[in-house]
Amino acid sequence: ISYDIMSLSGDVYGWWTLPINYSCQPSYIWYIAVTALRTAYENLRDNITQYSDMIVVIPIDCSWGGAALGPITIRPENISIRAIVVRVPNTHFISHELGHNFGGYIPLSHATAVECGETTTGTDYFFGSCYILEYGDVYDVMGINIERHPYHFQADTKDTLGWMQNGVQEVSTDGSYILEPLENINQGVKTLKILKKSIPCYDTWLNICNLWYFIEYRQPINFDNTSEIQNFGVTNGVLVHAIYHNFTVYNDLLRSPILLDMSPDSQTEERDFYDSALVIGNTHRDELAKISITPIERTQNQIVVEVSFGLMRDYSFEVDNGVDFYPNWNGDDNIAINGQPDGYRTTSSGILDSNIKYQGYKSIKLTTTNNRAYSLQDIPVEYTKKYRVSGYVK
Repeated sequence: ISYDIMSLSGDVYGWWTLPINYSCQPSYIWYIAVTALRTAYENLRDNITQYSDMIVVIPIDCSWGGAALGPITIRPENISIRAIVVRVPNTHFISHELGHNFGGYIPLSHATAVECGETTTGTDYFFGSCYILEYGDVYDVMGINIERHPYHFQADTKDTLGWMQNGVQEVSTDGSYILEPLENINQGVKTLKILKKSIPCYDTWLNICNLWYFIEYRQPINFDNTSEIQNFGVTNGVLVHAIYHNFTVYNDLLRSPILLDMSPDSQTEERDFYDSALVIGNTHRDELAKISITPIERTQNQIVVEVSFGLMRDYSFEVDNGVDFYPNWNGDDNIAINGQPDGYRTTSSGILDSNIKYQGYKSIKLTTTNNRAYSLQDIPVEYTKKYRVSGYVK
């Protein structure tokens, strides 16, 4: 996970019965357990300073899976040890709570996701109209998945911990870029870092917060070797996170890596982010930042991602030259989001009829020679607005 940069070792003591009644108060349990430990093992009275972390495992049913208590002072030695209590000896719980103790002055937060209904992102740079799911990243151990798999940290977290070495490539120009799987121990490029926007921070409006895209490629290797990784399209594309750097006070959730759902509302609510990858051939278009991201080809060992900036080629409005995707120009079904034309025809200059009384997502026909141009995807149509459409010839 850390590419051989960090290793953990330790000792196991117990089981034994604590001299207390049933309790689900983590800090109380931890203090009692440490006292019992030092009583039972005389050699620890003088050697407890050798440990940086202590994990207490309890076989009782509490409402929480674990708790990271942070640095706790042990007396009379007056030493600081990072404390963890977990409810059951589960690899996910232990890894998750240990993760909270990583990161130094600012411990690792939960791995979040953003829920925007039928869209990937909201209406502004702070995900307006959306809400943050605190544990929403199902492919990061700092989030939560139904199966409790202890997945790898996502790329920005590894970079923050100093594990990525030369594994992060910042991208600011158009081009095709190669990523190796995040899980590989090789020190190749494992993530693309793309600046979305520099904006005033919410905490004081004096600091500048950089909002980045982090793009990573996952394969079923070691802790990521799960049926979910393989069956929900994750290996056939890239995971995309939005991450604020320099974000300090305003919202702890917005200081966390935020998983973006590239196929929103495609699964039941509890599994909606399982197929969140941007798969081969699909494009994420950021209209605000004028950035497009497209994975174009892959092998088990690498994936090629195309990134472009500025005026974007919009594949939704390509003029068909010789192949009629919708043979029946008049065969409209008026059903949104189904990849069929919906009967909204532009004028010859490409302006959407201003009399259309509709607001939502529809595909639009472009009136061109032989009536052979269509929007191949539904786009947002807003009542009282006109649309001038430009296209590309294949």
